[in-house]
This record gives sequence, C-alpha cells and structure tokens, in this order.
Amino acid sequence: MYKVVAKLLASRLRKVMHKIIREQQMAFIKGRQLVDGVVIANEVIDEAKRKRKKSFVFKVDFEKAYEKVCWKFIDYMLDRMAFSGTWRRWIQECLQLSMVSILINGSPTRQFPVTKGIRQGDPLSPFLFLIVAEGLNGLMTAVVDKKLYKGVEVGNDAVTVTHLQFADDTIFLGEASEQNIRTVKCILRTFEMAAGLKINFGKCQPMGIGVEDDWRNKMAYKLGCKEGEFPIKYLGIPIGGNHSRLKILPMFLMSVYLIPKGTLNSIDKIRRNFLWGGEGVETKTNWVKWDRICKDKEHGGLGVKDLKKFNIALMGKWWGRLAIEEEGLWKRVIRGKYGGGGGHWQTWVRNGNEGGSLWWRDVQRINNVDRENAGWLAEGFRLKLGEDKEKKCYQMGKELNGTWEWNLKWKRRLMEWEEESAFELSKMIEEMKILPGITDKWEWVHKRDGKYSSSSAYSLLSNTQQNPNEKFFKRIWNNNIPSKIATFNWRVVLDKIPTKKNLLKKGIDSVMDDGKCRLCEEEEEDSAHLFLRCKVAKWIWKECAKWWGISLRLESDCWKSFDHLHAWTNDNRLKNGWDCIWSAVIWSIWLLQNRKVFQG
Repeated sequence: MYKVVAKLLASRLRKVMHKIIREQQMAFIKGRQLVDGVVIANEVIDEAKRKRKKSFVFKVDFEKAYEKVCWKFIDYMLDRMAFSGTWRRWIQECLQLSMVSILINGSPTRQFPVTKGIRQGDPLSPFLFLIVAEGLNGLMTAVVDKKLYKGVEVGNDAVTVTHLQFADDTIFLGEASEQNIRTVKCILRTFEMAAGLKINFGKCQPMGIGVEDDWRNKMAYKLGCKEGEFPIKYLGIPIGGNHSRLKILPMFLMSVYLIPKGTLNSIDKIRRNFLWGGEGVETKTNWVKWDRICKDKEHGGLGVKDLKKFNIALMGKWWGRLAIEEEGLWKRVIRGKYGGGGGHWQTWVRNGNEGGSLWWRDVQRINNVDRENAGWLAEGFRLKLGEDKEKKCYQMGKELNGTWEWNLKWKRRLMEWEEESAFELSKMIEEMKILPGITDKWEWVHKRDGKYSSSSAYSLLSNTQQNPNEKFFKRIWNNNIPSKIATFNWRVVLDKIPTKKNLLKKGIDSVMDDGKCRLCEEEEEDSAHLFLRCKVAKWIWKECAKWWGISLRLESDCWKSFDHLHAWTNDNRLKNGWDCIWSAVIWSIWLLQNRKVFQG
C-alpha cells in the first residue's frame, strides 16, 4: 500500500517541482539536464581564466546525504513552499513508516523505526531531497540580496552565477574575497544545523583563479580543506582543463566535448581487438573492414557505432536546445558570454569564434551539421531557398489588407530555362498562407516532430540511404537464430571467414599448402565450395531438401544461394524456417571442417 501512495505523491510533486525549485538545481526536474550544470561551470571558469578575474571555486561534499536529512526540516520547507497541512501530514506519515534492520554477525536483526533520513530507491526520496537542498538555495539567495556574497559575472549581459546543484553535488563560484569565504562557511554550517546534512570538509576542494598561492593556501586553511587543482571533476566530467588534459575522457563524455582523434583511435583499437582477438596480446586478423562493421545491420554491418560520427551527433543536440528550449540559466550564461548583448542564437557563433571555451569551440566545430539540415517553420510551413538556410518567411513577402502576398527577389536574373521552374515554384507557394503574429520556430528536418535527436543526426552523418539489400540482411539477423551463428552467417555471405583461399590471400597458411578443401580434397577451398559445391555439403543439402519434399538448386555463391532459398515459397513461416535451416547447415559444415583440421 505504501508504494502505491508514494508513487501517487511523487507523480503529483513532479508536476510542480520546476515551479518551487530554483534554476540552480539541475536534478530530477523536467527540462533540466545534468550537462547544463557542467556547461555553466565550465563557461564560468573559462571566463574567469581568460579575463583573469580573481575568483574561487569550491566543490562541496556532503556526508551520507540521504541518511542524515532532518524530518522537521522537510516539514519546515514544505510549509515555506505553501504546501497544505494535509500534504505535510501525508509526507510525515510516509517518512515515519521507515523501518531498518542491521547485520550482526552476518544475520539481520528485527526491523526498528528511524527518526531521520530518507529511503534510497523510494520514488518520493529524490523530490524530498530537492526540497531539502532548496534550503541551501534560499540561504544563498538571501546573502546575495544582502550583498554578503558576490558571484562571478559572465558575458556582456553580466549574468551572475553563484552556485550550482545537482541533488547533493554542489559547487560554489564567486569572487576571491575573504568575505565570500566567510559567508560560504557560515552558510554551510547553518545549513548543517538546520537540515542535518553534514559537510565533509576533508573531501571538499577549494580552488583559486587569478590569485596568489598565499591567498589559495589561506582560503583552504579557513575552510578546513585541502586545495584542489584544475581540471576538477564535477558530476563525473572534468571542467576547467585544456585539450591535452582531456585525452583521458571516457565515452560517456561525448555529449559535452569532441573527443580527441588520438583517443578515438585508441578506443577503436581496443574494440577491434576485442571483436577479433579477445584478450590476447598477439596481433589478430581483422577479417572485415572497420567501416563496414560500423554500418547498420540492415546495411551489411554489425551496427557498431562510429565514435567520431556518434560524438558529433551527440554534440549537435546543443544547437537543437539553443534553437528550441526556452530561457534557462545555462542559456542566459551562453547568450551573455557569446551573444554580444542579444541577437538571434545563430549570431552567437560568429561572436564566439575567438576566445571561446573548449566546449564552445567544440560546439562550433559541429555547427555545419545543424545549419545544413534544419529550416525555419511557420505554422507547419518549412522554407529553404537558395544558400540562405536562415531566411524567414516574413522576409519574402508582405501583408496587404489582411492577406499575404509573396514577393520573391532573386539574387540574379533568371536564365530562360529557369523561368519555367520559377513559375512552378510561385504556383506552389501561393497555396501557403502566412499567418501574421505567428512566431517562426526552428525545426529539425529529419524528424517528424521537428526536435533534434542524436539518432537521426547519426543516421544523417552515416548517410544511411535506402539499401536494396536491406531485407536480405534482416533475414541474416533472424531473431530465431543464436547471435553467434547469425554473426558467422553474416561473415559467410561476405566471404570473410578463414577458408584456405582467404588464409593464403593473407599469407597466414603455409606456402606449401595446395589450398584444397579439407573435406573432399578435390577443389580449392573457398566459401562457395565449402558450403555449396563440396560433395559433403551437397549431400547435406540434398538430405534437407528430402525432408521438405522439394528439389533444391544451389547458386554459384553463398549470397545468391541464401537469397534463392526464399524463391520457392510465399509462406513467411516457411521462409523463416529456411533461414534457420541455412544457418544450421553452414554452421554444422563449419564445425565438421574444424574437427577435420584440429582433430584429424
């Protein structure tokens, strides 16, 4: 019963969290993302370093945050947020139902009630913790209003950033002054006494920017912490570093930075070795080119991601968010720093060409992906003319007496053979009505809902056009066939297996080997002979045909033969069955051949 009530209350809370929690908190709230805080912190630190602003960064660590939350403080915060008495009682009832047991000599004791903390894994817990953490937000707002703390101003708009939160992960940013340091320590002590969240100063990291070593040492001493250094990890992502320090980035950071080419090559080398050679240290043979392996399965590959293209596709989402999302702290910071005091978001690129942060330079490098594949949309009408992908509809016509009239102005005089096309274009757009007062909006052309997606961008970069062999490859990856055998089947139709002919091509087999089939010892051993023309293979296929009562004719190669097996029936179940029979037969022949080689 408790789980039902907790889920119901959590679903209600989720709908109002964006209204009661300030924008500095990025966790568990619709429309806010983990990477928003990372980008803001990175841009603030970059601004301070470039303009030599005397600043400090203080990363805070809370001890066992969920386990030490004071229940009375939760009730106090709910009251301050104007929750009704009924709601507050419901929350308190949920908290007081908490029971725990401990292990003594490896055996759990009987459950007993607790008087503080919130449960891990409870659907209510993340939202209750955000309400608790909002108390720290409130304290920061109060000291800033009273001018007891001064944050870092970013860009021409002077967007002030004082702190950022992702649940209990908190980072303070401000001017390097003794008053700021005293204020931060006072706030943290006050918050600890009120909310029960103790600060582990031993694990906190204060860092200074543009200040003397003596001042940094003094700051660390006053806070009771060891001084940190850049780059620091915030939410698991390094910020405040240069490109050379980012060469150790793991793959999940590809949505924030463009991974260096050398790092991508190293990761690809590990993936290739794993695919072909397991954990061995010796050089293994790569039977299929990596470019083909990175194609979708429907296009003849294994569906392994091309990391460079995937990295670009993930980074492209920033342009989609800049175009579509409404105002947020992260967007104000970017506009203030690169927007030149205002203007359309696409003009920010030109303003940030020089002196941008590493993240912003990486975003600019993938800019062409979005600019070439998006268009302005006015009430469902997409317009892309000439080279100007940013042309708005209202700039190509005017409103007269409540009706819209198009006025297309060509950049040059049309050639005689172009006039007919221009006339057809005019007739087409006459039916399109532009409604005054409707704001144009940016749309990603490659998705029906107009929203940017990394998957559609990756498909675009991979140039995955319609493949005439798509159905053929789908049959190879039949769900009824084990993955190991399906992968072998894929290699067979591509003729990428270690037959004698292929081994001799790569110089792997003995130069004295005659190259003849190990089963019949009559002809050269290649894929077509081993699985189709060899007398052993022919006998196996003949027996299979007898079971089905059909006359089976095999083609000259494995590709054509696999495709031909569908020709004799229109029944999809029988087609599916023959796909499985094909895979079983070639796998059995391969095992027989291997037994002949290794066991004699």
